[in-house]
Amino acid sequence: MSSAFWLFCVRSTILPDLLLESHIDHFVASSTIWGLLIAGSPGYDHRKVSPPKHSRFAVRQARPKRHGAVRLAEATDALFVMDVDTVEGDRRFVRVVPGDSAALVDALAARVRTAYFDAKAALARLREAAAELTQFDGSHLIVTEAEVEEALEDELDAVLPAEWKKGGRPAQTATQRSELAEIIATEVVTSLFSTVVPASRIASKEIPDQQTRGVDVLGLEHIGEPNLTLVVGEVKGSCESASPPGVIADMEKKLIAVSTDRRQLLQELIWLRDHSDDANARTCMILCSGYLLRKLTPELVLTPILIRTSVSEGVNDYGRFRKSRAIFDFPIRFICVIVEAQDLFDLAVAVYRKARELTAS
Repeated sequence: MSSAFWLFCVRSTILPDLLLESHIDHFVASSTIWGLLIAGSPGYDHRKVSPPKHSRFAVRQARPKRHGAVRLAEATDALFVMDVDTVEGDRRFVRVVPGDSAALVDALAARVRTAYFDAKAALARLREAAAELTQFDGSHLIVTEAEVEEALEDELDAVLPAEWKKGGRPAQTATQRSELAEIIATEVVTSLFSTVVPASRIASKEIPDQQTRGVDVLGLEHIGEPNLTLVVGEVKGSCESASPPGVIADMEKKLIAVSTDRRQLLQELIWLRDHSDDANARTCMILCSGYLLRKLTPELVLTPILIRTSVSEGVNDYGRFRKSRAIFDFPIRFICVIVEAQDLFDLAVAVYRKARELTAS
């Protein structure tokens, strides 16, 4: 595909200013998204970068293949650390453990609060409103610091899934467990890999006591490079004694559907574009627009993330993600996170209960 054709495509679409601004003359031949992203970067020199091959398998086949498990370093101050990292062709299997199991509940509680609640922004809003109320005549409208603190606690309680106080396990405990798994997964991929997660499902959901929908984690890697990658992460937690646990089949189904159904992948890219943080909004917009125009197809890495307890972990937990070579058409990065707990429900309840303590934030 010629450079002239790319110039024609960009100049004749309704998005030329959005896609490239003043860098249109740097376009190079490419049928994938990398040409758009790299050519749109300041200081880009097409003579120094070879355009990628048309096949989406080109990057994958060029990667060196390593075999066997690598045992990694032990303790650090990180929340999670890699324990074992095994690479088998285009499949990678990583075992992750807490850096400090004794401090895990407190550390996760802090991340839970951040995922749902911006305490500084909430405090600023309340104090601004309190200042406005003093303009009215009436001593009952004067707001004290104690009332501000109480209001903060009320807002935090409202945005978190409802607390489990007594009785059986109500629906919101399933939400807590599910969303704690997503928070753990986001922490792992952003701290242990080069993944950037531009948007949070949890932060953008409307009803706290209902679970999120869509792909659990959408991440980007190699931003600004020819091999920009979309990480598609599906997260499940299981205490089931069977190995692999039953949730593995659900993860397979979800990841196969998203990676093979254009409409489903498009829905995810549109959501990512509409909810991205400011730092990555342009990249997400180009990624989505290129796919909508049927000109660009992102490289995918399917990333099942399984949360297991130390007492339920099994040797066959990877299931067909490791055994089958036929049902997955993309690279796989399977991450198994092992926590020291008897039950994931109990861990989630403890973390969310701690997260409600504003004084710990």
